Amino acid sequence: MLLWLLSCAAPVPDRILAYAWQGDGTHDIEPVPLGVIDDPVRMVTELGTGYRGGYLGFDDLFGDLNVEVRGGAPVHVQHVVLDGVFVPQDEQGLIFASFFHHLSGVRDEFVELGFGDVLDELFPVDGIYFGFTMLTELASFENAAFLSAGGVDGFVLFPDGNRDVPLGAHNAVVRHEFSHGLVNTSIELFDNDRIDEAEAIISSFELTGVDEGFADLVAALTLDDPSALPIAERDLSVRRTIDDIDRDDPYSLGTVLASFVWRVRERIGDPEATLLLAYEALEAWDREAWERGETFALRFADLFVTRVLERYPTERSFLCEQFEGRFQAQASSCSL
Repeated sequence: MLLWLLSCAAPVPDRILAYAWQGDGTHDIEPVPLGVIDDPVRMVTELGTGYRGGYLGFDDLFGDLNVEVRGGAPVHVQHVVLDGVFVPQDEQGLIFASFFHHLSGVRDEFVELGFGDVLDELFPVDGIYFGFTMLTELASFENAAFLSAGGVDGFVLFPDGNRDVPLGAHNAVVRHEFSHGLVNTSIELFDNDRIDEAEAIISSFELTGVDEGFADLVAALTLDDPSALPIAERDLSVRRTIDDIDRDDPYSLGTVLASFVWRVRERIGDPEATLLLAYEALEAWDREAWERGETFALRFADLFVTRVLERYPTERSFLCEQFEGRFQAQASSCSL
């Protein structure tokens, strides 16, 4: 009876404390709606369930090197409820709350853009893992990532004491990782089950570079902020060309592509249209050039120019000049 009375008296939260995006590139810790979070103590949500730990490695080091993912333990968030606000008392709870808040926001935006069917395939993911260990017991990272390996699709989040906002709680970073899930689900070329087939005709450098560049674009265009990611080297307002590519760093290739697309966004003044045209270009390469082995990054940029010109034909001179200046090549649409 006493337990029943205590449960009746327990306050029921309708909000949760999280790192909330302020729209100017900063975050403040403040209450946000529970949204997709059905059980904040266990971090059970309609997008997936949170877990502590987890491990990615190889199930046979001397055999076929098949990737194995071991799931984490259930979450139990230490908390108090104040004035209807669920207040996490540990780092994992605050990061989980922030992550789900931002993930549900970008998911809803893409549903409105017409990606509902794709996102129904992606969500709920198999899990969201806090403090995940990648590859070996000795290699963990202060980061956030989309995980598609060993038959598991999900997100991994890590503690991060070196930043004002942990990466797993940062709106732009969550949107970047969401893009990897979207592309992995909807673009055949990036399907983890076909990665060997893709890398047989495209170098992993180019495949990773384009994937990362598009993910940077998703973050920048959905927030309409070229410096949304908390990484100075990924500021898309900085003009970068093919001469800036470091062959040991695929992210540098991605930034060249993303900064080019962002420049087009500045010109046409429509971030949503720019995002959809970039996605169409990524999708079109998959359909049109799977077997041709074309230079992946350049072809993506070329297809993007073609689609922009179809919608904005008066921007031909600008687009052709920008393409040649960035890539030291002529776009196919500019040679007509």
